[in-house]
Amino acid sequence: IQNRLNTKALKIARTLKANDELRQHLGMDELKRIEIFDNSHIMNMDRVGAMVCYENGVPNKKLYRKYIIKNQESQSDVQYMEEVLTRRYSKLQANNEPLPDLIIVDGGRLQVEVANKVLKNLKLDLLVNVMGVKKNDHHKTNCIVLKNLTEIPIDKKSDLYFFLLNMQEEVDRFAKSFFRDKHLKSMYNSELNNIKGLGKKRKADLMKAFNNLQEIKNATFSQLCQVVPKNVASEIMKKFNEN
Repeated sequence: IQNRLNTKALKIARTLKANDELRQHLGMDELKRIEIFDNSHIMNMDRVGAMVCYENGVPNKKLYRKYIIKNQESQSDVQYMEEVLTRRYSKLQANNEPLPDLIIVDGGRLQVEVANKVLKNLKLDLLVNVMGVKKNDHHKTNCIVLKNLTEIPIDKKSDLYFFLLNMQEEVDRFAKSFFRDKHLKSMYNSELNNIKGLGKKRKADLMKAFNNLQEIKNATFSQLCQVVPKNVASEIMKKFNEN
């Protein structure tokens, strides 16, 4: 028990130390709440954004947020980031909700510039700090990019490096998990389109009843009838038998 307590205490101390080191790099008086953003998509399809929140260096999952990219004309990660940041902070502003001390965007100069632009448009640029996490050619984090676009190298053996790495991995995990869910639904919808009598609600019922699309294709008529009416089950069987 003592060993576990010592390990926990060491982890907390290292987290607080890293959080304070980051605060000093940013020239901030305090750093309590951080919001980190990332995007996920495949070839600009099923585009999503995600935000995770850390308070005093610890994840607060109640404040995690997911975003489906709505602007159909957007074609780049920078444009996705602009939309998500605008939606996030215009909503906080409109509802008079607490703002973070720091926004971290996954990327370098371009992502920091777009975050600065969003905050300036919302007149929040003096209230919230911005930072980017830049990766090298091997996709490894090697420096942070400040609000004024100054780059500060990070020692890969430091507590700060692992502190930032943990946050990056968490927002990456959260974004990709959301993307996979949306992509799966898109696959379901595309395969189940144009089946007579099969609307949005019945598609959702099928998704709950069967683990994946292949199970629907392999289902017997009686199994399908447990979820949808007989005439719809017949149409499903007809489509996949034809294919």
